[in-house]
Amino acid sequence: MRQSLRAPFSLARLEVIEAEHAVLARLLETLDQAPGGREVGPDLFSELTGSLVTGLRGHLRHEEETVFPLVQTVLGEEQWNHFGRVHAQRIEPDAARILPWLLDGAAERTVAVVLTQLLPESVHRTYTDRWQPAYAALDRWGARSP
Repeated sequence: MRQSLRAPFSLARLEVIEAEHAVLARLLETLDQAPGGREVGPDLFSELTGSLVTGLRGHLRHEEETVFPLVQTVLGEEQWNHFGRVHAQRIEPDAARILPWLLDGAAERTVAVVLTQLLPESVHRTYTDRWQPAYAALDRWGARSP
């Protein structure tokens, strides 16, 4: 996409998105290390988590408003399809964890649309029968008693 963008304003918009990616990656890295570190108490952990949530919401909104319109003006249908295939291959090994996480807390209608309109029937069934129940059974925060 960078090669196709000629206008400095468009390139700057893309660079801002990339900077947001870097900030979010750093927050995730810090949060991954936080539970084992003594210097990170519950207040700091809560603050970092809140920053991640706020930052990610804003970033996703920014991508939808900025990057997607750029993509539509720059990439042809075949290029967009290629992008979709490449990224589907990249996340396929982790789909059983990613998809339930992405849909966690989403409205039933949203889940239905994603499953029926964006994914093959086999993935829809696998999500419903295996992935979502396994995700729901996770004790991510160690809150369940043994």
